[in-house]
Amino acid sequence: IQVRKGETPVELARVNPNEVLGELAFFDRRPRSASAVALTSVELSEVQFSALDRVYQTVPPYLQTIFSCVSQRLRKATDTIRQLT
Repeated sequence: IQVRKGETPVELARVNPNEVLGELAFFDRRPRSASAVALTSVELSEVQFSALDRVYQTVPPYLQTIFSCVSQRLRKATDTIRQLT
């Protein structure tokens, strides 16, 4: 997972087998904050937003609030990392 600082890519994280990416944009409904670049051959499964959202709407509102708060904190952490690198 990387962001660009000028023309230079800055690595924020590596996603390992069986991990998820793109979840932050789902939970806070904001544009993604970074890009994923494959370093090797990969196999992935895409979950459509609408399918995931149908399940998410059955989650109690207090849990949706928790997910939203965690997403906001992760966004702020990403912004801080971006400023430090």
